[in-house]
Amino acid sequence: MPRDLPLSNGRLLVAFGRDYLIRDIYYPHVGKENHATGHPFRFGVWTEGKFSWIGSDWQLDRRYAVDSMVTEVRARHEVLGIELLFHDAVDFYENVLVRHIGVTNLQDRAREIRLFFHHDFHIRGYRTAPGRSGSSSITTSTSAGTRSGTRRSIRPRRKP
Repeated sequence: MPRDLPLSNGRLLVAFGRDYLIRDIYYPHVGKENHATGHPFRFGVWTEGKFSWIGSDWQLDRRYAVDSMVTEVRARHEVLGIELLFHDAVDFYENVLVRHIGVTNLQDRAREIRLFFHHDFHIRGYRTAPGRSGSSSITTSTSAGTRSGTRRSIRPRRKP
């Protein structure tokens, strides 16, 4: 299955699907062991009692940053009033995926916004826990990025 936005350092390959969900993770031999086996690693946003996984109700602009192997993906959700800017890269020396997520509040008031990551690993073809997938959440700080374990309100974007 062809994938949009593959990232690799030769030992770790992370491939995003057209829906900007991680679908393939190969390690330590690219093309041999897929630890996702096509199952999606989901990303969701919660604010003011509303929740949405990234999917068809999001406007996605997927591309690489200029002259790099770093993604630059904009995701906008009109109903939630949120725009996200993702930069993803696989480190050249270390076998690690690095993700930076910028959050922009499109509303005219401060509010709490939470980001959720759902991981569905299939190490050597097996689920990591029988019948369960792993998930984690991060509560965002300001539109400058995210910090694990901190809670702050996101201020509205200032107009120039």
